[in-house]
Amino acid sequence: MRQEIWYRRYDELSAEVERLRDEFRARCEHLGVNQETALRELQAEVIARAVHESNWQEGLYLDPHRTRELTDLAFSKLPDIAGPHLDIDRLIDGHRSEVSYMKKQNSSVEEIAAYNLSKAHMALSLIRWDMSNRMSAILVAALKEFEESMPDVEAHIRNKSSLGEKDLDLLKILDNARTLINPLIESKTAIGFPITGDVSTEGEMLKQLMKLDSQTLYNLMHPSYLHALHRITLMGVHPNNKLGVFRKTSVHVGDDETYFPLPSAVPQMVQDFCEKFPNISVNAKYDRILMAAQMSHRFVRIHPYSDGNGRVSRLLMNLILMREYPPVYLKADKKGRSRYIQSLRRANRGDVKPLGCLIAMSLIAIYTRALDAISTN
Repeated sequence: MRQEIWYRRYDELSAEVERLRDEFRARCEHLGVNQETALRELQAEVIARAVHESNWQEGLYLDPHRTRELTDLAFSKLPDIAGPHLDIDRLIDGHRSEVSYMKKQNSSVEEIAAYNLSKAHMALSLIRWDMSNRMSAILVAALKEFEESMPDVEAHIRNKSSLGEKDLDLLKILDNARTLINPLIESKTAIGFPITGDVSTEGEMLKQLMKLDSQTLYNLMHPSYLHALHRITLMGVHPNNKLGVFRKTSVHVGDDETYFPLPSAVPQMVQDFCEKFPNISVNAKYDRILMAAQMSHRFVRIHPYSDGNGRVSRLLMNLILMREYPPVYLKADKKGRSRYIQSLRRANRGDVKPLGCLIAMSLIAIYTRALDAISTN
């Protein structure tokens, strides 16, 4: 029986991803190994591969061993960040100094590009952390607002002659809300990421975040994140005046089927993209693989920058996958490039499942490698 064409196998491939993930989770539990710790130990290897393949897609080839060295170096240097939220300017300034030093050491363009993309993957963790903190602040703000009306609601319910099932459920919700608010705000847990200044605990950070203006707090993704990723990715390999700056000219590619937005439309389209960016919390209710494919493709179709759009789009792909899956890489050999281009063309026609297939294939390879690493067979 003839096997189904690769881009029509999404359901089969995604099911295999979940099977391998469950097997990996069970194997870690059997060994007494924390699953996140095990994946973190493989992270450098996977990200080095992602950096190698993504830059290769753009014609920047560097030996995989050297790429791994630069990835390790990038992750060994944690930035100094001012709280309570991500200080992007300080993040960029620190990276600029590192790239300047590499240039003085006569590092090649390929080496700088590899270091940049490694640093951009590290920045993804900080961006996810920042977005998650603001989600927590939104929850606490909502609970605090609800808390003010709790006594009146509770009194109204208890004054009833008899309480129904819905009344009892609502009283339970009120009790749960009380138990959630104070522990979050008064939390003395030290912040796990490097933050300077007066904010040192999660409770202090939430209090500070709740003081931010509503647009900053509620729009979890915003253009400054995209500009930061673009600037880090292309620092030292692209003109400085085009880093983190929307393109001013039209885009022309050798594909008669593909049309990109006019430059004047880009800012609002990026704002719309940010407003529709999915909730990346662990409890998000959507197919994370297909969502990663959809948002990555949508960013490429906007094509907001004069260069580097593909690399940033694949970073966003991994940002959406985070917390549920390890980072992925899309192969850049002849076969891999052909499939990637084919998947983008099909996504242009409204079908993102082929791109989802490529993500699933990568996850299958990564989980298989992870299982081999903890297997005695």
